[in-house]
Amino acid sequence: MAFFQHLKRQDKRDAGSDFLAPRMRLKHVALMALTASTVQLGCAGDEDVSQAVSDEEDIASEAAALSLYQQNPVGNLSVLSPAEGAPYAIATKSAWTSAPGLSSAVYSHAGDNLEISFSAEIYATNTVWLRALVDGAPVSPSDVKIKMGSENFDGTRSFTFVKSGVSAGQHIVEIQWYVVNGGDAQMRDRSLVVNSAAPFSGDGRLAVAAAPSGPDLIKTTTAWENVPGLTTQLTTSAQQDLIVTFSAEASSNSGRMFVRALVDGVDVGNVTLLHANMSNRGGTRSMTFVAPSVPAGNHTVQIQWSGDTAGGDIRLGDRTMAVSAAPASAPGGSTAAATMQGAPVPFSGLNWTNIPDLSVNLNTQAPAESAAITFSGEVYSSSGRLFLRALVDGVPAQPGDVTLIQGEPLMRVNSHTFVLKNLRPGNHTVTLQARSDTGTTANIRDRSLRVTAKRRSGSDFAQAFMGIGQGYGHSPRVRTHKALVLCIDPVRPDHAAPSLSQILNYHEGGDGGMSMKGWLADNTDGKLAFDSFQYVNCGPFAQAPAAHQGNWYWDTPGGHAEAWRDAIRAADPSINFHNYDTNGDGKITRDELVLVVVRPQNSAYGTNRSVDVAVDGNSTPLNFDLLDVYLSPFDSDRRNGVGLLAHELTHRILDAQDMYGCDSSSTASKYFDAMYWHWQATHMGPFEKLKSALVTPDLVEIGSWTTQTVPLASIETRKEVTLLWDAARGDKEYFLLENRWGAGDVYDAPLGSSVVVWHIVEDPTLAAQHPPSGAESCSIVHKQVRKLGQLTFDGEARELFWADGTRTNITVTARGAFGELTNVEIKKQGLIVRPFPRSTVPPILTK
Repeated sequence: MAFFQHLKRQDKRDAGSDFLAPRMRLKHVALMALTASTVQLGCAGDEDVSQAVSDEEDIASEAAALSLYQQNPVGNLSVLSPAEGAPYAIATKSAWTSAPGLSSAVYSHAGDNLEISFSAEIYATNTVWLRALVDGAPVSPSDVKIKMGSENFDGTRSFTFVKSGVSAGQHIVEIQWYVVNGGDAQMRDRSLVVNSAAPFSGDGRLAVAAAPSGPDLIKTTTAWENVPGLTTQLTTSAQQDLIVTFSAEASSNSGRMFVRALVDGVDVGNVTLLHANMSNRGGTRSMTFVAPSVPAGNHTVQIQWSGDTAGGDIRLGDRTMAVSAAPASAPGGSTAAATMQGAPVPFSGLNWTNIPDLSVNLNTQAPAESAAITFSGEVYSSSGRLFLRALVDGVPAQPGDVTLIQGEPLMRVNSHTFVLKNLRPGNHTVTLQARSDTGTTANIRDRSLRVTAKRRSGSDFAQAFMGIGQGYGHSPRVRTHKALVLCIDPVRPDHAAPSLSQILNYHEGGDGGMSMKGWLADNTDGKLAFDSFQYVNCGPFAQAPAAHQGNWYWDTPGGHAEAWRDAIRAADPSINFHNYDTNGDGKITRDELVLVVVRPQNSAYGTNRSVDVAVDGNSTPLNFDLLDVYLSPFDSDRRNGVGLLAHELTHRILDAQDMYGCDSSSTASKYFDAMYWHWQATHMGPFEKLKSALVTPDLVEIGSWTTQTVPLASIETRKEVTLLWDAARGDKEYFLLENRWGAGDVYDAPLGSSVVVWHIVEDPTLAAQHPPSGAESCSIVHKQVRKLGQLTFDGEARELFWADGTRTNITVTARGAFGELTNVEIKKQGLIVRPFPRSTVPPILTK
């Protein structure tokens, strides 16, 4: 190891000040001294190598769930950064609440590990907890204190959650946050990155470690020691950079805390994680270390910590480590990294300035790649703010910039991850820049840049979309709900009440027929479900108070709200409603209870509403979110009633938006979306399913496509959809092909079988500029979600046009019989001719 001693970085503990003289720069330096030991480790690890080969064979032999997706040997990556805007306040206190816009699907191979990285600007003067869910279950650690202390805002906060050994297929990843009643928190610019890769096989590899949650570790010595729980191994198949990301809840009551990463016992970077006297800026810290050009073989990676004060008091709480390696450039993805240790670099003034030594070249080969760009480093500021941004070929990634830190002259580590979609093939320059407030001098010392890019998968489209929908818009989630059904009869002579068995059938399908519960299971594949139903006053219905009978609810201003109160009051002796208010905030929300109030009516009708009612002997009213529905006693109206319940439920638990109200549009979805016409209880449309990750998208990148005939799997039974987009145009608009196989599904049976062609224009400006015919005066959502038509027989075809009338040069044609798998030719044309006027619908072509 004599040669390596020459490369070893200076130990910060040897200096009496944080502001050291320049140290050795380790950018793009091969760790050559590891070679001898690595060869030996490689021999000792033959068993692991064999396992890797076996795993690769397993991956290759996995049944392809999608027609077009090809297993990516570097793994898959989903990235997300909601549009920048004003801070979002936490919606619910003392309960885990979805972080606005931070949920996504990710596609994994069997046995993949997940690295889930969160970054955000967070405002709070109290403790804010954070957790990550995968398919509805918390990953490791179960939660962290992302921000603590009295300082309302001190910059970005980051943490990396991990999960090992997931199953093959699409997974839903969601970030949630939590503050206690009486507290408050806001989140502004933010990002979510989910990296999925195998630990033992493929070109890209990922090992993860998480220490068991428990009491804080307390260290009082200055010796370097392993951080318990943060040792792992990674086997690489080629010489590659090793990227080590450490995240932890960290604090110091006395002295500075230092952290370093070791690869095969060799120090590849050490930083001042934080100082003492920073309890007002407590929470998590995250640092990425870079070991350049590590030879192929088996490698042991460890995180160590030390203090600079004997008898001091430094602490680590929940903590994780992720270790990744991938080729610099490959058909499935690309990676680049840089690291620098040296004297502090000052930034003063409003002009954006390159951060020295944090610029890399990235060579991408896939038609479109998603990229994550992570900065981490030691930072401090005399008083004001230090801003950070990432540029790719001179264009800002998302978010456009963040406030990395605000104030505090003591050094600590801060980090943030930026994201970019649709990175095109070629050489790219990635640069980090910083600037400060006027009159502020902020400094960056030891630092690193990590860029991970991977061929885009369809799951990178299946993620939160805040532009269409109620509340925060559509977002992937996995939930199990409780339902309480309250029945009340206003005793209108011409509207008899359904029986108890009919009410049970409407909601649960006790007779084996269609129901709200069955519809939900059929549409969501169990990602959204009910675990219990309770019925009160439904056999027979409770009668409305005498003064409220007949048409009183309809004829009296505010009468309908009184109907809901009457139903709740009638159930009050039987139900302790406060038991459902699990967080004690005085509101019964959808995650606590799906409340359905049923009134009799010969034809189904419904709404979503809320009402305040004093219950349980408590004079302070509870606020109830509820489904207000009218159900018929006629079995012939069963499908209509189930469709109504499904429509209103989808509003409530998926934030879906009404799609009806534009029958004049040439692209109205009508019965092909339960959020348009619900009367036949057909499925929701593919856009709602896509953005809620209820289907797995297959991808066609139009720019690189060559003509193929592909089997489209039934959206009802296989939960798949095919998405066509042009990476050069971005995600502003795209097309969806779905195989609606009514012959194989009780809910979609009225639709028959066809291939349905949709045009989704996510960009509201583009949609408004080029509306479909007949939708000019309709709301913006009718201009964004467009059903172009159906292919109903062999040879029927449709040419696709962009919103502005420009040809895509793609024609889709039905080939053969319709069934659970229906063949569609997606033909790429070379001939460019004059586009159709945008005011007309492109014609259906027949062969």
